[in-house]
Amino acid sequence: MKTIACLAVLVGCVLVAGAQEPSERSRLAAERGAIESRHAERAQACQQEFFVTACLDAAQRDRRTALDQVRVRQQALDDAERQRRAADRMRRIHEKVGAQSAAAAAPPRPLREPKPRAAAVPASAMASAAKPEPAEEASAAASGARSSERGAAQAAQAERARRKQAAEHRASVERRRAERAAKRERAAPLPVPAASAVGGPKP
Repeated sequence: MKTIACLAVLVGCVLVAGAQEPSERSRLAAERGAIESRHAERAQACQQEFFVTACLDAAQRDRRTALDQVRVRQQALDDAERQRRAADRMRRIHEKVGAQSAAAAAPPRPLREPKPRAAAVPASAMASAAKPEPAEEASAAASGARSSERGAAQAAQAERARRKQAAEHRASVERRRAERAAKRERAAPLPVPAASAVGGPKP
């Protein structure tokens, strides 16, 4: 709390200084112009002197001293401007922090608005709505029976297709096995002739 009070006093002082700042800046600009015009007049008068260089050096020294004083006041104004901007920034930060803390302290709003209650329905109407008509019950039972029959037919068809595929697979395996056995029989080597048959009959 003390920090906020100090900040408010500082902001007030800086605002007062900021209100005076434009007139002070224009006054300093006018002073700078007057110093430059006086220096120009004095430099022109030095041309009539016997010791021109010494006169010009003195005029330059006086000009520099006067401009230094103006520069010091200008820097003070610039410092005040910087402080005013810093105070404004701090004030905005404190306002934002205060708003965020206030929002955090506020109770959370409900996500949904409560729904209005439906008008009371008589018990007889609820009972009639809950109890289906006999025709509806019959049609529901018939559609349930049809869907179960359809499911059973599809399952039987899938089983037949699976069995047919298995039988075809077995037949192709048997066929390949028979073909391999036939190739082996055809490629069997000829019997080796006996030694007496190789020599032939003796004379």
